[in-house]
Formats: sequence, C-alpha cells, structure tokens
Amino acid sequence: MDASGNIQHKDIGLFLKQIIADYFKELGREVTIKYIDPSYIIRNAPANPGDSVFCSGLAYHAVHGAMSGKTKFVIGRVNNHYVYLPISAVVNKRKKINMEGGFWLSTLESTGQPFKMH
Repeated sequence: MDASGNIQHKDIGLFLKQIIADYFKELGREVTIKYIDPSYIIRNAPANPGDSVFCSGLAYHAVHGAMSGKTKFVIGRVNNHYVYLPISAVVNKRKKINMEGGFWLSTLESTGQPFKMH
C-alpha cells in the first residue's frame, strides 16, 4: 500500500518476463527475452494528451494482435490507421537521419534541445 492506501503492484514487466521464460523452459526451447524498464527512458519534452492517446492505441493494438495469435509484428501508424507491421520489414535496413534536415531540426525544436551540441 502507498501513503494513500492504494495497492502498489509489483513490476508487471518483470513478472511477464519470468512467466514467458518459464513457459519456454518447460517447452525445452531456448529463448532470449529483453526487458527495458520504461522508467529509465529519458524524455526530452513533457508528455501531452496526444502522446497518451497514441501510446494507448499502440498498446491496445499490440495486445489485440497478440491475443489474436499474431506473432513477429510491431504496431505502427500509417495514414492515421494503426497497422500490424512484420518485424522483418521494419528492421530490414538501417534508417539514417540527416542531421541537417527538417526532421531532425523539428525534433530539436519541439523538444527544446540546443541546435549545436558540444
């Protein structure tokens, strides 16, 4: 319980990682499971309501896809629609960002980062 009397749950990510690892161990299959604690990810700008809606959509569709039996996919948004994308298609080549281009400059501007880093 926290100071307000609310139940404090343990980290669901660590729980799921262990359950999944145990499942594959029972099957005799060797797997590597990566878990990244999202609290360690540093964000350069405060979250806004659009971020919350977008992330909720990603989570909803990821769970829906997994519960439908889909595997080896990630969720993305194409033409304002959430879509299932094969992981192989997403990682087939490295995306390089032009550090002098509009995408990078707008990222720096929207996150309040300096244009020149020393």
